[in-house]
Amino acid sequence: LKVEAACIYPGHGPVVESPEQKISEYIQHRNKREKQILEALRSIGRPCTSMDIVKVVYSAVSPTLYPAAERNVVQHLLKLKGEGLVFIQTASEIASSAVEAKATEKEAKEEEEEEEEGILFWSPASKL
Repeated sequence: LKVEAACIYPGHGPVVESPEQKISEYIQHRNKREKQILEALRSIGRPCTSMDIVKVVYSAVSPTLYPAAERNVVQHLLKLKGEGLVFIQTASEIASSAVEAKATEKEAKEEEEEEEEGILFWSPASKL
């Protein structure tokens, strides 16, 4: 990484006098967080919400910070989706998949009615 700036002005915190070093730190931190998110998806082992991931990745953080953490996780997930590493399903898509696996359509319909609409569920694209 080659940066030709004398300093950078971050969104919070002091002015950074060593921009190349700081940007490298930011990139390393983002890459580490991305790995943690993928590991959380695999460890949860089922389609899960972004908040499910937050509770794993940010378990040492106060729950009052979870909404901000969730926005960060969603941005990572969207990037990973673009790279084909995760995919999104709605509750009804998950329920529809379950219909095919259920012994009776009645059982599947009851389960589908229990699912909340409007929530997105994330899954790893494959066993990485």
